[in-house]
Amino acid sequence: MLILPHHLLSENPRIMSKQGKEEIREDIIREARQLFSKYGFRKTTMEDIAQATHKGKSSLYYYFPNKEEVFQAVIESEAAILRKALTDNTRGIQDAPKKLKEHIRIRMKTMKNLVGYYHEASHEHDIHYSFIEKLRETFDRDEVQTIREILDEGVSQGQFQPLDTSLAARALVTALKGLEYPLVWQNDKDDLENRIQKMTKLLFYGLLKR
Repeated sequence: MLILPHHLLSENPRIMSKQGKEEIREDIIREARQLFSKYGFRKTTMEDIAQATHKGKSSLYYYFPNKEEVFQAVIESEAAILRKALTDNTRGIQDAPKKLKEHIRIRMKTMKNLVGYYHEASHEHDIHYSFIEKLRETFDRDEVQTIREILDEGVSQGQFQPLDTSLAARALVTALKGLEYPLVWQNDKDDLENRIQKMTKLLFYGLLKR
């Protein structure tokens, strides 16, 4: 009877606990995120990911059948990071204008850390990225609802002028999406914080009650 070494047994996905499998999966996603950000989807291989996680390539296929699914998991993870950052940094802010400004600031600053793979994906047209579009659509719907709630609070508190908050929220989200490239992806002499502050003032023009 063949007895495998303890370290091989402990890493065998077929006998690991659910928690153990999830920890390894998160480790794969974390390392793959760094590789995709640095080298891009096309140049990164499953062998690269296996080496970065100190796993055999055969073990890697137990968690992800191909590189595309690793990439999708990375993007889903990034979307979760963005949602958490927005929730954590705006929770407890009662002043509606301040809350909206903080939402915009955190959104753009966090997006800066995600730009590596988003930028790479936009240039690799031979890959089908429909799952990215679906994730963005879901995020956009959630963000419209979040901003609408902030606007409703501001209107009810007399901080914002009366307006159609549903329409205004959709317009703001559309504007923020359009500003992602010039604010986040382009590197110029101004730092990101200053660019965000300048653009936030433009977005707020005509919105605050005088």
